[in-house]
Amino acid sequence: MSVQAPIDPKHDLVSGKEPRVQVYWTAVTYKTVILYVLLAIVVILGVVYLISPDLYASLYHKAANAISAPDTESVAISQTQAKFVNLDGKVQIKKVNSVQWVTADYKTSLDKGDFVQTGADSAARITFADGTTYTVKSDTLVTVEENSMANNRATSVAVRISTGSVDLATPNWSSPDSKAAVSVQDATAQLHQNSRASVKNDPEGNNHEILVSNGEG
Repeated sequence: MSVQAPIDPKHDLVSGKEPRVQVYWTAVTYKTVILYVLLAIVVILGVVYLISPDLYASLYHKAANAISAPDTESVAISQTQAKFVNLDGKVQIKKVNSVQWVTADYKTSLDKGDFVQTGADSAARITFADGTTYTVKSDTLVTVEENSMANNRATSVAVRISTGSVDLATPNWSSPDSKAAVSVQDATAQLHQNSRASVKNDPEGNNHEILVSNGEG
C-alpha cells in the first residue's frame, strides 16, 4: 500500500495549481481471495444445511455407496473365472485372444480357450469357481475347453490335454447335474462329484490313459 503525504488545498490555491485527486490502493493476494471464496462457500453450505438437513444426508449416502459399492459386473466375472492356487516352476499361459505366452501368477484368471503350459519339473493347480481342481503336471499343455457357471444351477467345466498329464478332483457340488471333464485325443472322461482321476496323453507314443481312483466317471 503506497502512502503519500496529504496535500494542503490552500497551498495549491496559493501556488495557482489545482488540487490533485489522491488514490489509495491495497494489494490483495490470490491466497486472500481464495480464503474469502472458501469462507463464502462454507457460509452458504451452512445456511443450506440449516434449511434442509435431509438433503445433506441423501448426498452423503449416495457418495458413500458410490465409493464402497463394488462393481457387480466385475464381481460376477471374477466369480466365474478359474484361478491358479499353486504354481511351481515355469508355468506359462496364452490367452485366447493373444498370440504371446506370458508367465502365470496368482492374479492370472483363466477363461474358455486359454492355454496353460508347464515346463520340466513344474506344476500348476487350477481351481474353478465350482470347486473343481485340475493339477497340471510337468511338460504338459492344456486348454480350458469349458467354464460354464451359474448361481444355484448346474455347472460345467472341462480341460483338454494336448500332451502331458493332469489330475482331476471334483467337490460336492450344490447341483448333482454339474459336470467336470478332461479330454485326450478322441476320448473324454467325465467325473461325478466327489471323484478323482488321473489322465495322461502322449501323442508321440500313442499312449492315452484315464484312471478313476475315487468316485464315479
